[in-house]
Amino acid sequence: MIAGVKDSGATHGVAITVADGITSDSPSADVVGFVRNTLQARPDIDAMITASTSSAMAAVAALEQHGATVGREIDVFAKEAMPFLKLFRADILTISEQVNTAGDFLAKAAIQAIRKPEDPPMQGLEVPSAEPR
Repeated sequence: MIAGVKDSGATHGVAITVADGITSDSPSADVVGFVRNTLQARPDIDAMITASTSSAMAAVAALEQHGATVGREIDVFAKEAMPFLKLFRADILTISEQVNTAGDFLAKAAIQAIRKPEDPPMQGLEVPSAEPR
């Protein structure tokens, strides 16, 4: 995800700041702290991309503490496994992660690896689709 954002940013002349040391599994307080510090240092930031529902909620909390509004001063784009974020803030841009599809594929791949270990591992690519705003 980070490599794709960096590549696209470079292609389109957009500066990208990566939250080094912060992941989608980081405690919310760490995400809030990072976002607040980053917004103070870089007031020109106009969008954030997050990799989970919890990191999106923490980022929104931080930007609101900073005095910004989602969808106005700063856009927030999030990947989520369950459609939840639109209930939290309607202006969050989301893309849905197909967890059931991925789990189904992984189960089939594991069964194939057990039954036919001589066959090459199964591979698949889940192409995301944006949820309507």
